[in-house]
Amino acid sequence: GSIDQPVYEAPWTVKSVDEAFLSMELSAWIQRARTASEAWTRRALTASEALTQRALTASAAWTQRGVTASEAWIQSARAVSADASAKWLTHVFGEGLLRGHGLSVLVVATGSLVLLVLCCFWDRRALSFAEEEMFRR
Repeated sequence: GSIDQPVYEAPWTVKSVDEAFLSMELSAWIQRARTASEAWTRRALTASEALTQRALTASAAWTQRGVTASEAWIQSARAVSADASAKWLTHVFGEGLLRGHGLSVLVVATGSLVLLVLCCFWDRRALSFAEEEMFRR
């Protein structure tokens, strides 16, 4: 059973403690500490998940902005290119040829533009392959 033991003795006082009571108090204190630790761990995980979610949302938003800006830039470049092509064709072939053979001129212009774009991409691919080869070495 439980034994009363003196904790300390001084001329003015003597304190005795019940071992079973001390054991229960210690267990309760350990349980409270464990519960508090688990609660803090849950809070930290929740905060971490929230931060991760915010970061993912922000990243997706920036990616979408980039895609939108890129699409707008491509559309603008196409419009400028088409306008420049039309002006150049009018200058080179004259109004009469465009009126009489508009579709043919449009096909030739479109084909030229496609070839130009393909050449640009081909050069870019060759450049990226060369860069990869340099990186490997």
